[in-house]
Amino acid sequence: MFLIIILISAILTTLPFYFPDFFFLSFFSLVPLFLIIKKSGIRKSFLSGWFFGFIYFFISSYWLFYPLYNYSGLNIIFVIIILFFLFSLLGLFFGFWGYLLKYTGLGAVRVALSWTAVEFLRYKILGIFPVAYLGYTQSSFKTILQWADIGGVFLISFLILLINGYLFKLVNNKKKKFLVPILIIFILIGSYGIYKTNYNFGNEDMMSVGIIQTNIRQSEKWKTANIEKNITNIFSSASNLKNVELFITPETSLTFDITRNEYYRNQVLRKMNNFDAYFQFGAQSIKENIDLKYNSSFLFNSAGEKIERYNKNRLVVFGEKIPFNKLVNKLTNKRWHSLTSGENRTLFKLEDKKWKNFICSEIFYPILDQDLTKFDFIVNQSNEAWFNNGLQQQMWAAAIFRAVESRKTVVKSGNRAISGVVFPSGRVNIMKSVQNNKELRSKVLLNNDKTFYSKKGNYIGYISLIITFLVLVINLIKNYRNRKNNTDNDLNEIIE
Repeated sequence: MFLIIILISAILTTLPFYFPDFFFLSFFSLVPLFLIIKKSGIRKSFLSGWFFGFIYFFISSYWLFYPLYNYSGLNIIFVIIILFFLFSLLGLFFGFWGYLLKYTGLGAVRVALSWTAVEFLRYKILGIFPVAYLGYTQSSFKTILQWADIGGVFLISFLILLINGYLFKLVNNKKKKFLVPILIIFILIGSYGIYKTNYNFGNEDMMSVGIIQTNIRQSEKWKTANIEKNITNIFSSASNLKNVELFITPETSLTFDITRNEYYRNQVLRKMNNFDAYFQFGAQSIKENIDLKYNSSFLFNSAGEKIERYNKNRLVVFGEKIPFNKLVNKLTNKRWHSLTSGENRTLFKLEDKKWKNFICSEIFYPILDQDLTKFDFIVNQSNEAWFNNGLQQQMWAAAIFRAVESRKTVVKSGNRAISGVVFPSGRVNIMKSVQNNKELRSKVLLNNDKTFYSKKGNYIGYISLIITFLVLVINLIKNYRNRKNNTDNDLNEIIE
């Protein structure tokens, strides 16, 4: 029976990753798990946490199946085994959390601190898997979302657990006094949230952008026969938009090496001559060394002159960057080659307007250790065709969080993705369909202010780690002393 209760808890917790309007489920979804842990010993608490974690990651990350099965060449049984071990490994973080709860107690603040500490620990240890953080379930709840400019996604996770913790106290102790802290939390969330939602960010300067969304299946994307079709689709969409300063296309929207392939490059440049605007294209291309290929973003003017180039810094492990290359080639019976990671975070400039570019998965990483006064907005180009329809909503949620954390407009252009504009308040101008060629013209708010979070970083994670560690050590010492005293008393009784 307890497994069914944990299963229900995990399902309720993860549903908002795919259905953001169900964000409220996360506020009470963990209460059943707390009731199980309350009645369990150390071992069962660990196993309960692990089982919850396994289901949590299975639901939130099942889409990993599609690239592994469709494009790796691995047998379906082997793919299932890999994912089982991956989700089992990730589940250990929550197993450890269940263990912590038995030692540190189920107080609301301690519950919130320990969850945030474990989630932040996962972020630091497994940075290559930057998805499924609980805070992302609140991407459509604009009020609580505003707190991200103070503490990022980890502060939102903390607030969710704090509400769960006090609801557990209310259910477990059946005392109305626990309604008071819940009410206070929502008043605080609402007060700051409403204030920031209606706040005017930045200045009155605006920029007109045209966002191109494409619908190319991954199995068709890189076929040579489709290169011209892909180019035609981009400019066909662009022709539907008027009075645009900058057109932005998805990641690798040009499916040829624009540096080396003169024939197709000239086709693109000729079509650009029909537009009095700049184009930002995604493409894989070499630089000086023909053996090194990059996942890049290029900025061209209408005359066909390259203005700037950015090479993706954070490559996806086992996607763009293949460790143990020989072993992977042998297991999959394919020849895999790694792309080369860029070294600098290039600043794009257009007259007095400046922006930073993040390619695909880079949008999952908080924008820290950067001077936000040096650029005005953010561009995210992505290709999400790898993942069927599984990852798209979390990618969009990450874009929303990056906008609020930095109070910068985020412009997202994707292939088989959710594309659109996220304004600094979290308000969106969105193209929801992921399976159509679409285009969108939008004004982009320019803002070069800093936020508290961009200046202080993930302090919430570090504070949670330190306090949780100290509480754990104190409780371990107390338990040791209690056991020692009980042993001494037993010996005294025997002697007497």
